[in-house]
Amino acid sequence: MNEQKRPGGAFWCVVALTLPILYVLSMGPGCWVSSRFGGAKAVTIVYRPVTWAAELTGSDFMMLGIQKYSRLGTRENPEYWCWTLSPESPGSASWSVAYLDVLPSDLLMQPGPSSP
Repeated sequence: MNEQKRPGGAFWCVVALTLPILYVLSMGPGCWVSSRFGGAKAVTIVYRPVTWAAELTGSDFMMLGIQKYSRLGTRENPEYWCWTLSPESPGSASWSVAYLDVLPSDLLMQPGPSSP
């Protein structure tokens, strides 16, 4: 008789490490689909742990990465889909559409105050 072995510890370690990575990577496609077919509230709820972590740490790198990755496959103008991320209020981020008079690239490229 040929009995199958049950998954061992190594298998479960790989699963435990892979699932969180897949969860974070699914954020982009989730946003892309919701920008075309609806479901922004569901995306906001499902990915709240990711946005909360970025807001809590105050990491501009993480927040900008979330914005850019989430926008890769979204619908184009006149709708501008974005996350409202606020380090001052962690856990309040939402994925929604904003109507802008300024191109998003202009918002990211504004020069900071110059030093005398």
